[in-house]
Amino acid sequence: MKQLVRAILVASLIIVTLISLLLFLIHWQIAGIPSIIMDNAVSTLFGGENSKKVLEQWDRITKYQEIVTLVHEEDKPPKLEDAIESLSDCSEINVTDTFDLDWQDLMTVDTIRIQQNFRKKIEEKKVREIGNTFIDIKTSKRWETRYDSDGGSYTILVGYVVCKTRDFNDTEFEKYYLKDNFKKSAQGAEYMSWQLHEIYVGEENSPEEDIDSTELPEIVEGENITTVNYYNQAKGYWSQKVYGRGTKTKTNTYTWSGCGPTAAAIVFSTLKNDTSIDPYTMGELFYKKNLRFDAGTAHNAMVVAAKEYGLKSDFFAFNQTDKLVNHLNKGHIVTSVLGRNKTDLYGGRGHFVVINGIRETNGKVEVYVTDPAYSKKNGWWDINTVVTGSKNFSAVWD
Repeated sequence: MKQLVRAILVASLIIVTLISLLLFLIHWQIAGIPSIIMDNAVSTLFGGENSKKVLEQWDRITKYQEIVTLVHEEDKPPKLEDAIESLSDCSEINVTDTFDLDWQDLMTVDTIRIQQNFRKKIEEKKVREIGNTFIDIKTSKRWETRYDSDGGSYTILVGYVVCKTRDFNDTEFEKYYLKDNFKKSAQGAEYMSWQLHEIYVGEENSPEEDIDSTELPEIVEGENITTVNYYNQAKGYWSQKVYGRGTKTKTNTYTWSGCGPTAAAIVFSTLKNDTSIDPYTMGELFYKKNLRFDAGTAHNAMVVAAKEYGLKSDFFAFNQTDKLVNHLNKGHIVTSVLGRNKTDLYGGRGHFVVINGIRETNGKVEVYVTDPAYSKKNGWWDINTVVTGSKNFSAVWD
């Protein structure tokens, strides 16, 4: 009897929680958000996705990325020049530029502008106008005292230019948000943008490997394991190269942020039987396909790459354990984006690993993890540990 009462209480609690979540979504004007966001949010939280839809969505996202590039490269520079010109009477001008517009932010505002009808054709001119609204440039000037080498002092007029990314709650956005619901819409946009960042952007880590000159892949094989070519992001000519473009820093090298393309190199060099496909090869492809972000790699990168290489793929959520087991039993190679929860396997915010084996030992199901950063973690792991830590999975096969 006690067990029955307990079961009823648990079921009631779950129902109340789900109803509360639904009311929360409706309250914040995001129950009707477009399929590109809701499909991914739902698949991330509860499951349900497919590779075709991922590719269709990514085509749409690419347009937003292109507009963000235009705003950064064509719109912001003249705005800054105008601000500097307005301080021409100053003897010294200091410019602080921290403006950084993400496509996730741009897309959420545009989504609200078209009132959730995401099937409507993207008005690129209008979206670019929204992108410009994110540019917040302020100028100021003041008299300041300077000292020369002889100890003397003099006063000059100093101008200051500050260029930063405007916040969602800034009233400049009011004309783009739902009528008479500016505050609620802005908060909804923040939530939606957070969801997109969480769903799409990959990894950043600090591998514990010693860098050496190893370039040819090692072979990972064994009973119940699908044999793969093993690359390590911190070993090889790619390790200290910049992943993508820009000035080299410690954190934008393959050693620090390249587990996405390294995991991809393991997958695609194996399936195509081509060792010329290495982490740098995949990194260049990801950059070309707009799958490289400051924080790492887009979660759906394997699906896009599979299409490029003429292979099949399946993108699915963390709680679809049956799919994971089915793919591994067929010998398919799976990648996982870790970071949903901290586990013994990984405790950071996001990291790509390869899963290429499955077995049952003493009634416990284990999967073989091939880690592109931490080779000491290569081995058999309890499937529950992997699933608990995973945000999503991508299976690829010929």
